[in-house]
Amino acid sequence: MTRVYSEDRRRSIEGSKGLLATSTAIGSAPTSSTAAATGQARRRRTPTRWRSPRIYLRPTYSWGVALAKHGDLDGAAAKLKDANLKGPHWGDPLEAWGDVLVKQGHTKEALVKYDEALKYAPNWQQLKEAREAAAKQKS
Repeated sequence: MTRVYSEDRRRSIEGSKGLLATSTAIGSAPTSSTAAATGQARRRRTPTRWRSPRIYLRPTYSWGVALAKHGDLDGAAAKLKDANLKGPHWGDPLEAWGDVLVKQGHTKEALVKYDEALKYAPNWQQLKEAREAAAKQKS
């Protein structure tokens, strides 16, 4: 519940706290005109927490993996390439891209992608096994 005060009471509150300018209720947020009159800046919501590259990268990566599972290897390679461009220091798109290249028969390029992914995830056992399998397939 908001309280409405008389003009004299409101002036004393404004003078002591500097919170209200033309608002008649205590606790109401300053509007843009009130903020401009009192010199207070309006609080803006900043979307910085949503600008993580992983948020933009994940749908592209997942789409590429789904296309690979459904057999569209060219489309999967394109999406995984895009995911790699959006998050170049993330090993997952490189590993999935290498898997797609192996399925397409491009083992030399797949080994390059696996090696690049191993730079970012050196302890990833599944990636090491995929690289070894592709190396055996090449020879």
